[in-house]
Amino acid sequence: MPPRSSCLPVIAVPITAGSGAEVTKGAIITDTVRRVKAGIRGDDLYPKTAIIDPALLRLNLWSRRG
Repeated sequence: MPPRSSCLPVIAVPITAGSGAEVTKGAIITDTVRRVKAGIRGDDLYPKTAIIDPALLRLNLWSRRG
């Protein structure tokens, strides 16, 4: 179903390297209350820009080390 009005632009800020999630037209919506995940797709989900911050990538890598 096409959107009824214009969507807000998506600005991606990836925190993982190499996933490519910032250049896809799909997204996962998580409802933590009902414990359900659902996927959505659409051209409006393509980010208009992506902010790549090496500090965020470094923080994410360090947080996964045991």
